[in-house]
Amino acid sequence: MQAHCIHMIMKKKKSNLIALAITIIFTIIVIWNVNFGELVMLCGLMNKHYILPYMVIFAIVMLARAIRWQLLLPKVKCKLYDLYEIYMTSNLLNVFLPARAGDVFRGVYFGQRYNLSKLSMVGTVLAERILDGLSVICLLSLGIIIHYRSQFVLNLLMLAIVMFVGSFVFMLWVYKYKKVDFICEKIKNCTSKMPSELSGKICGFVDKCNPFLNLFMNGFETFADLKKMGIVAIFSAISWVGDCFMVCFLLSAFGIDSHFTISLFVVSFIALSTIIPQSSMYIGLYQGAFILAAQLFGIGKTIALSVALTQKLLMIFVYRIFTLIFVWR
Repeated sequence: MQAHCIHMIMKKKKSNLIALAITIIFTIIVIWNVNFGELVMLCGLMNKHYILPYMVIFAIVMLARAIRWQLLLPKVKCKLYDLYEIYMTSNLLNVFLPARAGDVFRGVYFGQRYNLSKLSMVGTVLAERILDGLSVICLLSLGIIIHYRSQFVLNLLMLAIVMFVGSFVFMLWVYKYKKVDFICEKIKNCTSKMPSELSGKICGFVDKCNPFLNLFMNGFETFADLKKMGIVAIFSAISWVGDCFMVCFLLSAFGIDSHFTISLFVVSFIALSTIIPQSSMYIGLYQGAFILAAQLFGIGKTIALSVALTQKLLMIFVYRIFTLIFVWR
């Protein structure tokens, strides 16, 4: 048992080091050849009248996401402002913690507060992320149809389709037809040709995980409810269109002539960048994705980095306000 714990700790440390290395590499790529004097000057040239409206719009977009999460939860009496504060706090934690740890906090904390299965609540968070992936597929497809075609973007779209459509279909199949036990049995059967000692350990581990996996899959209950999924889709559309509108709004604040298609690529690239392991959701890869999408439309690296940094600072400021309220309450 002690050896197993040591192995798990070492494995976790290794994954954290990989995530940190990826973050450092992309941060170096982002700041390479950037004129920091020009960067500061461009940030100062932003039209400050856009700041308050931007933060208000951002708060409304996050409210739409909190309502969507509420729809994914089982029937439980919970106040929307509680969900909203928990949602904002989890996103602030994602800024500083690796592997979207804030999302795990959201599921565990909510389950503990309302006396629900923590694993089921974490399942609803994963369900939400899969739905976000489906939304990104729609945005990226629309962007390609309207304005831009390249092999790189098409490959990115195909990767997203395989990952998120595949995940959605698989999770729906497992939940609707109660296939957790079936999958566990298949895994155990596959170990029959292994050495008996190794096979026994794997089978024992699978047996221990089985009841927890069943609880986790309860978080995908909404996937089997077409009516509720329709409402969830509406709030997903509101939140993601709102994200695109905010990107256009912020580009305008920097005096950049933009159209809605730019935001489709910016938002899609940023969302897909969070799939890659990193030590923080908003350092390195985030700015790199923003710059890459902006450069497709001839927007320079330095000005794109200025917009990306400003966007993150404003978002963190809004997260912090609601987190302070949450902590105080």
